This record gives sequence, C-alpha cells and structure tokens, in this order.
Amino acid sequence: MDNIELLKSAGMDLKDQSTGKQGITLAGILIFGSELMIQAALPHYSGADPEFIEGDVFKTIIPLTVQDTNQDTVQDTNQDNEDIKELLEFCRTPRTRQEMQQFMGLNNRGHFRKKILNPLIKGGLLKMTRPDKPTSRNQKYYSNR
Repeated sequence: MDNIELLKSAGMDLKDQSTGKQGITLAGILIFGSELMIQAALPHYSGADPEFIEGDVFKTIIPLTVQDTNQDTVQDTNQDNEDIKELLEFCRTPRTRQEMQQFMGLNNRGHFRKKILNPLIKGGLLKMTRPDKPTSRNQKYYSNR
C-alpha cells in the first residue's frame, strides 16, 4: 500500500465536492506532513510541539505565531502553494534534482532536499524513477498528479 492509498483508506485524501479536486486533508497533513507542508497549510503554526489533553474529549492544542498581516501571510502561503503546484506540474516529465532546483531558482542542494524534495516524496506527491537506488546519480523524480 503506497502513501496515497494509506491516506485514502484513513479518509485523509478526499475529493472536494464543490471543486471536484482530490487532495490531502488537514488531518493527513498534520499526521504525515513535514514541517514545511504543515506551515504551508497552517501559516501561523509556530513549530512548537502540540499539547495533547485527554479527558471526556481528546483535545490537541497547536501553538500558533502572531500573524504579520492577513494580506502578507495569505500572499506568502498562496505563493508557496503555487510554487509547489508548479513544481509538480513541471515534474510530470521525470526531472533530476538539479533541473527542479533550477526551475525553482534555488541554489542550496541541502535546503532543497530537506525542505522540498524529501517532504514531497514522503507525502507521495513525487515518486522516484529508481526507488531501489535512491542515491543514484541517474535518479529522476516525477509527479502523477
């Protein structure tokens, strides 16, 4: 069972009835998402550990940061989401890490791997052409979205 099948079976990858778009729910992002994905979905998330309270009802308290301005935060988040969507579209044809970095205008290989590439692979949004050899110099990545 791949990541998307797991999310679907848990009801965390659903089709929006109003738009018809398929996507990961907030619950799926919070459980399986990287810090980058969580911050893209919840721009006010502080990165601090959530607090879990058990009682009659189970509660989760997610620490937030103070918002700059509605316009600034919404614009930043929308731009980040748009950048990821454009990258996934670009990767409909298998691409190397270097091609993806150039497409996004990013120079730092470590930052790109840690903050963008690995979370997209773990989230099932990007797949490797050589999953049996993840560090192959011939490795390419593709999106089937």
